[in-house]
Amino acid sequence: MLLSGLIEKLNPVNISGCVDIDIKSIAYDSRRAEKDSLFVCIEGTVADGHKFIKDAIEKGAKALLVQKEVEAPSDVTVVQVNNTRYALACVSAAFYGYPSNRFKLIGVTGTKGKT
Repeated sequence: MLLSGLIEKLNPVNISGCVDIDIKSIAYDSRRAEKDSLFVCIEGTVADGHKFIKDAIEKGAKALLVQKEVEAPSDVTVVQVNNTRYALACVSAAFYGYPSNRFKLIGVTGTKGKT
C-alpha cells in the first residue's frame, strides 16, 4: 500500500521525502523491520523507538513515523506527528483495510448486569 494512503487520515506536523512509496509492512520494533517497511517510533517508559531508527533503516525500512525531529538518509521518508501511538493505530487500520468496519458486534447482558 502507498504511504500516502496510510497517512491520509493523519494530521502530520511535517513530511520530509516522497509519500508515493509502496509499504510492505509496519513495525514498531526495529528487530521486526524489513525491506520496504514503515517503522513507527514509539516513546516508552523504558526505551525510545527513536533511538532504533538506524537499526530499522539497516534492515530496510523506507519510511519513519516519528514524533520527534530526527535525521534520516535522503531516500527515507519521515512523517512527523504529535502522537505516534495514535498514528500507529490509524496506519494499521488503513494497512489492513479497516477490518473493524466489516464485522458486527453484539453484546448480551444478564438481568442484573453482573458480567
